[in-house]
Amino acid sequence: MLYLLFATEVTENISYYVRWLLPFQGFFAVTVILEGFFGGLTAGRTLRNSAVISFAGGFMPIAGWYFHSNHLLWLAMILFSITAIVVFSFKLLDTFTNEIKIPTISPTTNESYDNFAVT
Repeated sequence: MLYLLFATEVTENISYYVRWLLPFQGFFAVTVILEGFFGGLTAGRTLRNSAVISFAGGFMPIAGWYFHSNHLLWLAMILFSITAIVVFSFKLLDTFTNEIKIPTISPTTNESYDNFAVT
């Protein structure tokens, strides 16, 4: 496996794809931060909808179009993350404008506890 890191077949093509790394890392970093934010809010529906919309609207139109181009695959991954950022941004605005409802537990009387009251 270590051989693949230094194989000339792999390393000679690196210069063609280096220009995709900076936008890929930048957009995906923001996407992962927003996924973590909504994961912390336990907003599973938002995470699912973002993944489906990003896949159908950002990734598939490019990656499903032509299979033999690594440049188009890089572009499709970047468009996937940009689409996810846009979807998360709309929901992010909702989290700042809506009032957070915290569930409260109302005290109830339980007869079994009333029998053990200390007098």
